[in-house]
Amino acid sequence: SNSGGAINGTGALIVATGPGSGDTTPPVITRNGAASVSVNWGDPYSDAGASATDETAPANPGVTTTGTVNTAKPGTYTLTYTAQDAAGNPATPVTRTVTVAIANPTTAGADGLTPLMRYALGATSPSGAVEAPVTSAASNTLSLTAVVRTDDAKLTVVCKTNTDLTLPGNWTATGVSVAPSVNQSGVPSGCIRNVYTVTTGSRTFLRLEATLAP
Repeated sequence: SNSGGAINGTGALIVATGPGSGDTTPPVITRNGAASVSVNWGDPYSDAGASATDETAPANPGVTTTGTVNTAKPGTYTLTYTAQDAAGNPATPVTRTVTVAIANPTTAGADGLTPLMRYALGATSPSGAVEAPVTSAASNTLSLTAVVRTDDAKLTVVCKTNTDLTLPGNWTATGVSVAPSVNQSGVPSGCIRNVYTVTTGSRTFLRLEATLAP
């Protein structure tokens, strides 16, 4: 950035560095680290930040970061770095893309839950506690009660039924009704406790399936 200068009527040199000084060159922002980074769902994230340089004092104007990264929810987040010099010239913004992803989403743990299903049941990390789904049977119905996440538009949770566990291709949501439970106590934020019900035949099974779009 160039400072403006002028000679006044007494011959003294006046140097201006503030707004209107003739300084039109903006500072330059340098991002620390890669433009795109990944972090596992539930892991802490520490941003590498960015720095700015300018031709005039201060030579290193402060950088403002906007945007947040929520590692409790898989998705793609954008951080934007901005800065301006003493004359008010804004730097060209620089961004970083942070992708939060579920590692090994379909690998079941010791409790039989995959990380994806644990997320669908309301957990905020692969080790987060969840309420185990509960089944109950009446004379002609089978029900499954489960707390499921509702605050992620990319997540789909479906309850399906079948009469033969060995034929996974035959599982279907047809005939399975869903309704909110009358008991919503203790449900985590962004979730709901649903009751999935199907009319039973000679043998009837229910299971929850979760998918997460990119």
